[in-house]
Amino acid sequence: MSRTTDAVNKRLEELEDLRKSLEGRTKKDTNVSIIVDTKTRDFLARGVVIAFFSLLAVIIIGVPLYDAFVASDKRLDLTNILQQYSSILGPVLGFVLGYYFKSKE
Repeated sequence: MSRTTDAVNKRLEELEDLRKSLEGRTKKDTNVSIIVDTKTRDFLARGVVIAFFSLLAVIIIGVPLYDAFVASDKRLDLTNILQQYSSILGPVLGFVLGYYFKSKE
């Protein structure tokens, strides 16, 4: 029983030390971290959207080119490929856009 009490007391001391160290932070430090978080979120959101539409363009252009110049007997179905692409990566795009443009209220 005393080992459990000692472990709890040790953890409480660690949390108290953490609280004291956070009290020393100024408001300026907090604002800087918020700005960095916002820039990172913006960068990631733009990257996901650009990658999604770039790959979509490659598929739309590449599949007909593949069918025209490479495939002789078996052609790719562009509609099926686009359905699979949107079902796999569409939710990722929806999540990123929903998180990025969510209401601040």
